[in-house]
Order: sequence, then structure tokens, then C-alpha cells
Amino acid sequence: MAFLSRTVGTPMTNSDLLSKLLKGKAPADFSAYDIGSKAYFRSSREQHLEAAVLFEAAARRAQHEFDQGVAQKLNESGIRINQALNSWARAGFNYYRAGQKAQALELLTRCVHADWLGAGLNHDLNTVAMCWAYLVREQSMLGRRAFEAAFREAEQRCEAVGVGFPWSHPTRKEFASLARGFGNEELARELVAPLRTSKPMKRELKGWLKAFDASASG
Repeated sequence: MAFLSRTVGTPMTNSDLLSKLLKGKAPADFSAYDIGSKAYFRSSREQHLEAAVLFEAAARRAQHEFDQGVAQKLNESGIRINQALNSWARAGFNYYRAGQKAQALELLTRCVHADWLGAGLNHDLNTVAMCWAYLVREQSMLGRRAFEAAFREAEQRCEAVGVGFPWSHPTRKEFASLARGFGNEELARELVAPLRTSKPMKRELKGWLKAFDASASG
């Protein structure tokens, strides 16, 4: 979506948008937490480009605070927590939803190759799986081979850091449908298997499984 400044016909850059969202103040005038709160507010209202530029600013502030020793919270292993990666990931999610895919994919690729455990984010590894989901989804647009290769890489890399892939039920259902659409019934059934043992099983999931089974090609 193109944003225009008050000067008709002049595109508003992401930097311009950030300045507008911060009411002309510099990101350095805010804490990472404060900017992140503004970003979550925008994201919850599906204002994705606004959320993305705010999450980017929050990530930079979080890294600065970490480097300056302001962020002193430790995880249970005594590792100092650096929240920058969480904000970078959410910037990627929101750029993707805003249609700025090149920016999104660059950030998400950076995130999946980052050291989340070294950043003290052992309780946020589901975010790594979420990043991979976007990358696998994008690769699926290139066809079956690209989808399968990306899926297996995501699965292996997530397992290496201690998180399952796909992490969420909606993503598992989405990729099961993609696998079936590509004719990979083995992967489709593999993805659906954990859903069949969900307890308690919600009515919506029961209905989805019934429809999924009915769509099988014999």
C-alpha cells in the first residue's frame, strides 16, 4: 500500500512513517518496550506497515539497550536476555502482511539463522518456527520441490534448537493441505497425525479432519 505525504504525489518512506507514528520524536527518546507496545497496538488492528516499522525501531532500541547494559534480565541459565530478535521477527511478519515481501523475507531469513538460545530466548523458540512457516509458505509458491525442501529444512533446523515444526495447529493444517495439493500424501498424513490426538478436540478441528479425510483421493 502506497502512503502519500501531505505534499501530493510524494511517497512517504518507512522512515517518514516512523517519524509520524512517533509524533516527530526520535526512537532514542523511547525505550524498546515503549516502541514495542506501540507496534503491538498497530498489529492488533491489522495496521501492518505501521507495526512493521515500529517493530524495527523497537529491535534497534532493544539491541542498543542490550549493548549498553541496560537490559539486565537473565533467563534461568543465567544468560542475559536480548529481546531484539523477537522484534525483528515481528517486523518481518508485519512487512509480509503489508505486502513488502522482500523486506520481510530478508528479516525472517536473518532471524532463522540467528542464535536464539545465545540471546537467552529459550522460551521464545516458537517464534523461530513461525519465521520458518513464512519462508516455507513463500517457497511453496515455487512448486512441490521447493516446498518439500524448505519444509524439511525448517523441520530439521527447528528440531536442532528444540522446537517442533510446524508449531501451531493452523500452520500444520495449512501445510497438510498444501502437501496434499502437491500430491505428497505421505507428508500430508504426517502433518495431520498429531492433530488427531489433540485433547480436548474442538468441534472446529473435528470438522476440519472430517473434511480433510473426505478430500483424500482414495
